[in-house]
Amino acid sequence: MVMKESETGQDKERPAGSQSLFRGLMLIEILSNYPNGCPLAHLSELAGLNKSTVHRLLQGLQSCGYVTPAPAAGSYRLTTKFIAVGQKALSSLNIIHVAAPHLETLNLATGETVNFSSREDDHAILIYKLEPTTGMLRTRAYIGQHMPLYCSAMGKIYMAFGHPDYVEHYWNTHQDVIQPLTRNTITGLPAMHDELAQIRERN
Repeated sequence: MVMKESETGQDKERPAGSQSLFRGLMLIEILSNYPNGCPLAHLSELAGLNKSTVHRLLQGLQSCGYVTPAPAAGSYRLTTKFIAVGQKALSSLNIIHVAAPHLETLNLATGETVNFSSREDDHAILIYKLEPTTGMLRTRAYIGQHMPLYCSAMGKIYMAFGHPDYVEHYWNTHQDVIQPLTRNTITGLPAMHDELAQIRERN
């Protein structure tokens, strides 16, 4: 059951005067999962806010150029303005400028796709990508993609070389997230420890 606005305790934990800001950001995060648009009613349900509040917040985001009506009646989607904002955020990461020459060398030497990520909380976020200069094989990964640590190559590297206690903490706090995505997905902690040990040995 979706909680009504008056039943949510999240707003009480936030700084005074920031309620609309946090709610607007929440809508943006929800809409990011609906590239073709999300109906107002469904957006309201997901956010746990009434339709009039969601509509008011969407109007504000629309006036700033971040949200626009989608082709489907009553739906909304994010605009390409986020691409410009995201690119500016990426350009501010000095690590990309430092790593780029080495990644380009690796890309040319192997002829393989090279992905470079940054860890944020419990996700690996793809911040740089180079495709092969020859051949037709391309990956579906995209800049800005959030990848769970347990089921991505980059995520496993962070776990393999992170704090020894982190893996068990991650496993205990992400049981609702750890699900088999393919027949090869590791969902058991002992098997993951074995996998991470092999990664450390290879590297």
